[in-house]
Amino acid sequence: MVIFKGDAFLADKIKLFRGDEDFAKTIESLKRLVTLEFADLFCAHRPIMNQGKQALQQKLAYLLELEDQARYLHRKGHSIKAITQQLLGNESRLRTLLTRGDMSKQNIIRSILFGPTPRDEKPSPYISKANGL
Repeated sequence: MVIFKGDAFLADKIKLFRGDEDFAKTIESLKRLVTLEFADLFCAHRPIMNQGKQALQQKLAYLLELEDQARYLHRKGHSIKAITQQLLGNESRLRTLLTRGDMSKQNIIRSILFGPTPRDEKPSPYISKANGL
């Protein structure tokens, strides 16, 4: 069997989350996917992945270990920034600037500890109400 999995696998060791990504739901989805019988993955971001189930299992194991380490450091009193630097390294200033912080390493740690940050639903300045959009 082959699985079409959307964005469930970008890499086995992801280090970035958008602010509204939900770590708990990501883990839940990966746990469900690895219970299925399949070998290959079709990915929107990569070609066909052979041994796709193994890749998802590795990603799940990595994220669960990251969660354990982040929660441990948080219990020890470390800040989100300190946890991020220790576990994932420094943020890219350029990426932070270009995404206004929406795509960051700190977001994955924040989502682990506190859940996702809902998106601000402000209307886009690029969409005209006159156009009915």
